[in-house]
Amino acid sequence: MIAYLQGYLLSRQKDAVVLVMPQGVGYQIYVSGHTLQAWQHYSCAQPPVSFSQELLFLWIHEEVREGQVFLYGFSSCQEQEWFRFLIQVPGLGPKIALNILSAFSFGLLQSAIVAKDVKMFQTVSGVGTKLATRIVHDLSLKTLPLGTEQSLPVLEGAEDLVRGLFILGYSQAQAYQAVLKAQEALSGASLEERMAFCLRELGKGLF
Repeated sequence: MIAYLQGYLLSRQKDAVVLVMPQGVGYQIYVSGHTLQAWQHYSCAQPPVSFSQELLFLWIHEEVREGQVFLYGFSSCQEQEWFRFLIQVPGLGPKIALNILSAFSFGLLQSAIVAKDVKMFQTVSGVGTKLATRIVHDLSLKTLPLGTEQSLPVLEGAEDLVRGLFILGYSQAQAYQAVLKAQEALSGASLEERMAFCLRELGKGLF
């Protein structure tokens, strides 16, 4: 089973990349939006590949379905661990797992699971009410992946704030950072006061 690949970037697609190995073999690997974004500044090679390019690597999860091999790549062991954690949920396949990883940071994922925030998962493409409910129920009973990045404090209204900012058009990362700052600056404040604070901070363009 393939666990790790290192090669040269040949092409970048909507949800996948093609890596060419030094031996000349190319692999199509499905990746999350975070990995695609991280690789934006790498130029794609033109066949025949020049091996003067920078070598890139991915941790790999391999699946065989109906005689076909599918490869899923991750820029960190932590992302791979979260992927494998998510696909333990019945009905949650690799594609939806990548959609979830593309939408949220590890910290926000952790907070959503701990708080059993069904609505947060419903914002992800391919996740309906039934699956979102199953995700928070099943995963809240399991041990979360180790080494999770700073999570959103599980305080009353925190998830509502993030979700509200997300609906208003702010990115998950912007909403997450603004709410964290509001939690630190306005301990004990009402939900409305914290939302107003978040909007002021986001209006400054600091995140």
